[in-house]
Amino acid sequence: MKNIDELKENLLNITIERNEFREQNENYQNELENIQQMLYDETESASKSTAKVVLLTRQLDEEKKRSTEAIHQVDDLRMQLQSTLMTNDTLKTEFNQARSLIQEYIIKVYDFVFNKKIK
Repeated sequence: MKNIDELKENLLNITIERNEFREQNENYQNELENIQQMLYDETESASKSTAKVVLLTRQLDEEKKRSTEAIHQVDDLRMQLQSTLMTNDTLKTEFNQARSLIQEYIIKVYDFVFNKKIK
């Protein structure tokens, strides 16, 4: 009888231990599912982030290209402005030379007319 009681007690202990192991296994399974879901979420998030980085990189490249084109346009306009300023300076110089020639001509004509009247 003592043997039977002992066996019953052992069976009860083993059953309790088995139930604890089952509960622990369930907890581990739940934890594993949570970790797998987190991993899936992180992978999906990383995938979205990667796609966003690719898109932003493409946009950045396009903006760099536009910026470079704008800089070239500004350089072209700067060269046109310098050319215009040089042309303007040349025209001013030619205008001043023409004015000087006209003044010299007027003086010569005046001298000629004045000298002719005196004679």
